[in-house]
Amino acid sequence: MPIILRYRIKSFFNKVKNFNRWERIKNFIFTLTGIILLLLLYLSFFRILKYLKGVELIGGLLISKLSAMVFVISFFMIVVSSLIISMTTLFYSYDLKFLFSLPLKETEIFSDKVLNTVFYSSWSLMLIILPYVVALMRINNYSIDFISIFFLLSIPYAFLAAIIGLFFSLLLMYFFPNSKTRDFIWILSSLSFALAYVGLRFSKPEKLLRPDMMGVIANYLTYLQAPTAPYLPSWWLTKGMIAYGNSNWHSFFINLLLLYAISTILYLLIIKTSQKTYLKAFSGAQSGSNKKYLYRIPFEFKISQKIKSLKNIMAFMYKDRITIKRDVRYYSQIILIAALSMVYVFSIRSLPLNDSDVKNFVSFLNIIVVGFVISAVALRFVFTSVSSEGGAVWIVKTIPIKTENFLFSKLIFYFFPIFILTMILVIVSNLYLEVDTFMFELSVFASTIISFVLCLFAISFGAIFPDFNIENIHQVESSYGGFIYMAVSAVYCVMSASLFSYPVRNYFYMIHNTNYHFEQRAFYAASLLFIIISFSFSYWLFKRAVKSFEKIEV
Repeated sequence: MPIILRYRIKSFFNKVKNFNRWERIKNFIFTLTGIILLLLLYLSFFRILKYLKGVELIGGLLISKLSAMVFVISFFMIVVSSLIISMTTLFYSYDLKFLFSLPLKETEIFSDKVLNTVFYSSWSLMLIILPYVVALMRINNYSIDFISIFFLLSIPYAFLAAIIGLFFSLLLMYFFPNSKTRDFIWILSSLSFALAYVGLRFSKPEKLLRPDMMGVIANYLTYLQAPTAPYLPSWWLTKGMIAYGNSNWHSFFINLLLLYAISTILYLLIIKTSQKTYLKAFSGAQSGSNKKYLYRIPFEFKISQKIKSLKNIMAFMYKDRITIKRDVRYYSQIILIAALSMVYVFSIRSLPLNDSDVKNFVSFLNIIVVGFVISAVALRFVFTSVSSEGGAVWIVKTIPIKTENFLFSKLIFYFFPIFILTMILVIVSNLYLEVDTFMFELSVFASTIISFVLCLFAISFGAIFPDFNIENIHQVESSYGGFIYMAVSAVYCVMSASLFSYPVRNYFYMIHNTNYHFEQRAFYAASLLFIIISFSFSYWLFKRAVKSFEKIEV
């Protein structure tokens, strides 16, 4: 067994063995959630396949064509996923410096990274396809061996797709040896995914799940020239599974051998190519841009010159702005957030609502939903902002600046873009719902306070539960502190809406009863209580975060 593979296996078992209690609970929750989602996928696939199977004469043809479409789409998704992931595994993985310091050939290191890329780019997609295969097995009354055949065929299928993405990544970095190449690929892939996601949502695919629309599926698959792509591995996988189901062993073994033969040839070819390209591509990937920048006085410094008391806060805000500007990962996430916001507003617009009372009530519930969305965004950006200081946190601890200024600068820096996102979601949703003025103003007022308090929660819990030794900043989000923050945020959002439930009920009474007078004192009391609870608890939590951060030793 190669030494690198033994190192991977031992590292995995040591990591599992040293899981603390929270990590075991977290993994259990994620696993249980994943199983539930896979079960829901299975039920959806089973419903669709059952209907298609019942179509006379062409039921089997429809299922085979749908299977071909599923596998060809997943094939290209694995190719794109491999292209993105290989940019990190081949050129920017944290263990590459350690591996290159060992007495190993570059081909051994490259082979290890190829296997890593194949696994990370394909396991989730193949897991999502598994419910479809199980539903296909149930519909056609195949034996349980059908699952084993699927895995036997899917291994070279996923391997082939990942190798193609690796080829693109290796050649791109060889001919364009610069770190900007990775940034370009990340932004382009994020933009492509966002456009595909928005386009899929705008097509309203939920209509196809209605019983009266099942005929549309059959007609669509019958007359559409589906991209079966007979020269792609996805079609070989489809033909192999169909041949096994029909006991056509000759066709089955031909497609099986074709998948394994082509995957072996491509693997040997990329290993041979890496001998002449990998080291140059890796060396070029570590270099930056030679572009010269003209220095301009940042606007933060201009503000600090006019308002001396904001000097320290403006300095930290300038640092955070430059950090985000240089990290392309933030750009890709901003693109995805923009896509999710568009889908969210479109979903609100697509709600089949005709009654004004229902629209007003949805606007009221939208306060809670927007709060959940903002808490998730704050978890990614605000909660992780303290931990993102990493090993440089000692600089913050040693400079003669108050901790309050450090945390407050991050709060203000992240609050404004989150506030803009909140207003877009609330105002645009209310405009589409055509709500009354009272509900419009209430939702804007409540959402403004909620967005600020959630940012304050995020920065406070991030300072109380920091992790400056983390290798991947996304791991901070799923930490113990991240779980507590999301739980507290959820309770706060529900509590905030509950405080206004009585005034909102009075407003609905007033609409339907002209003799009923709206209790303004109750509304003002609820608003005052909402403000007091929000700012008193968040202020206490912020002070607690300051003390906790000051006690941290680095």
